[in-house]
Amino acid sequence: MAIDTPDIGQSAWGPPLNLALSTLGQTTFNPPDLGYKTWNFPSWHAIAYTSTQPVSGTVVMMKMPQIVQPETITGVTLYRAVVAVGLTDAYVGLYNSAGTRVAVSANVSGTWGALGMQQTAFTGAYAASAGDVLFAAMLFVGATPPGIAAAQIANHQSNMNGQTTAATALWATGPAAQTTLPASVTMASRTPITTGHWAGLH
Repeated sequence: MAIDTPDIGQSAWGPPLNLALSTLGQTTFNPPDLGYKTWNFPSWHAIAYTSTQPVSGTVVMMKMPQIVQPETITGVTLYRAVVAVGLTDAYVGLYNSAGTRVAVSANVSGTWGALGMQQTAFTGAYAASAGDVLFAAMLFVGATPPGIAAAQIANHQSNMNGQTTAATALWATGPAAQTTLPASVTMASRTPITTGHWAGLH
């Protein structure tokens, strides 16, 4: 669609900019169309790999896109691709870029024995500000952690994390031997991983 733009110095930029933005917004589905505040990539690009089962007791962190407007975030959604067996502890949470935990769920170890979407609420909502860089996190402890659906490009760290550092990696593991999500994580000590787990914030 052609857009007539005013000359430099004129003030009537509202209509063409609004049209351009609305046109861009109609080219694909966005997180709010599916009920999320944000996600790390579109959910239909996540598929089931049995290799996506996290290591018991190891924190897994997934970077989310920068928050562009204030949002109240109440929990994390993951997709259960492989059922869990014998879990004793299971948590999801949210960390800021400094590695401080800003939200966490209760122990939901009893809810991972089925396939499909798992929407887990935090014990308290988090009021995100514009510009926040957040990391969704998950932790499973037990005999067989659940398999979590992940991006179709796997096993190539350069594809998954590009030129990011351990502190800024899109997908990384945090501390091991945990039974709950720690209050803080040293972001620079994380280990980038080759599995791009999908996560949505709601």
